[in-house]
Amino acid sequence: MTLAVRGGRLALGTWQGLWLGEHRDQGGGRRILATLNGR
Repeated sequence: MTLAVRGGRLALGTWQGLWLGEHRDQGGGRRILATLNGR
């Protein structure tokens, strides 16, 4: 997934949003990997 960020905030259009839905029987650890590219 690619997300645009401008001025430290997500650059989303008027009707755009970011949602995360999980359907799991049991909780557990999660990892997030972020790769940042910029000027």
